[in-house]
Amino acid sequence: MIDIPLTRNFRDWCHEYALGNMVKSVTREPGTLEMQLSGVIGQNAVLWMLGMPLMKHQQGYDGGYDLVLDGVRVDVKTQTRKVTVKEVMVANFVDDQRRLNAQAYIFTSYNWVKQIVTVCGWAPKNWLFERAEFHKKGDLRYRSDGTSFFNRYNNWEMPLSKLFPCYSAFDLRDSIRNKMVSL
Repeated sequence: MIDIPLTRNFRDWCHEYALGNMVKSVTREPGTLEMQLSGVIGQNAVLWMLGMPLMKHQQGYDGGYDLVLDGVRVDVKTQTRKVTVKEVMVANFVDDQRRLNAQAYIFTSYNWVKQIVTVCGWAPKNWLFERAEFHKKGDLRYRSDGTSFFNRYNNWEMPLSKLFPCYSAFDLRDSIRNKMVSL
């Protein structure tokens, strides 16, 4: 996993971006400002780590992916947490997103208490849907700490420990390039 500490300027820039670019999701209603901000922070942290330009406002549908790495369309998925990431935790994503144009997902966690984005790992789309666990809207889900919640949407889960790991920006890019060719 890769930890990316966030500066005040970076967080402020992301906040201003989220305020000015609240977008309707292709798959459902837009999230709250906090939910959109989490996604903006996660995506921009990955872009920054990879040495790519930060997000720019665009009109309409983004094509169902956030960036292109060596020809691979990648969507960044960010979960907000107030604790440090552990491998027993899961990456989750809404079922409706399955039909979008991403070929791979990078999973991140935004710890809003410590102001750190952790790149947890990545997975090719088809590989992920063959291995992830599906849970219906309304299902009661339990976290590793014993707390629980009800799914708000049909949802897929994958333990972080089963994602393809990454240890640096180079390693992430190299892993995506090599695995996407071999799968």
